[in-house]
Amino acid sequence: GLYVDAVHAEAIKRRHPDEVVFVDIRSPVELGLTGHPKAVDLNVPFRDFVQPLVWDDARGAWSMQTNPRFSAQLDGELRRRGATHDTVVMLLCRSGDRSAQAADALSLLGYRNVVSVVDGYEGDIGPDGRRSLNGWKNAGLPWTAQANAALVARRR
Repeated sequence: GLYVDAVHAEAIKRRHPDEVVFVDIRSPVELGLTGHPKAVDLNVPFRDFVQPLVWDDARGAWSMQTNPRFSAQLDGELRRRGATHDTVVMLLCRSGDRSAQAADALSLLGYRNVVSVVDGYEGDIGPDGRRSLNGWKNAGLPWTAQANAALVARRR
């Protein structure tokens, strides 16, 4: 249970760049289409799009499936970076839902300082039908659309 909004997440990472591991848990496709915060250290997807793409009428979105190796992948990457169970690990997704679920998964591995960014990268849907209410991009925080292969955790 640690939660912050995007503005506070950026401030924490800026003040403690070497003590906080900032993980974008969106799919690589999402990063490629919408960009990512410049401060992100790593990308390990919590869920990824079903391949080939399948439309989910009930959700009005492309179907996604949970990455069955998420916890093991992220744990491995964190350990390679020298993280311990006391390291602050900050998780970001599109709007805050997946990051909260991923935080629960990491806490089951013994990580004690997992922080979920509640408004995510794109924020909540506003009256205009767009993700325009809050989140990293809407707060005007530093982000880039430039791909960065170094962010993507080893998949195999």
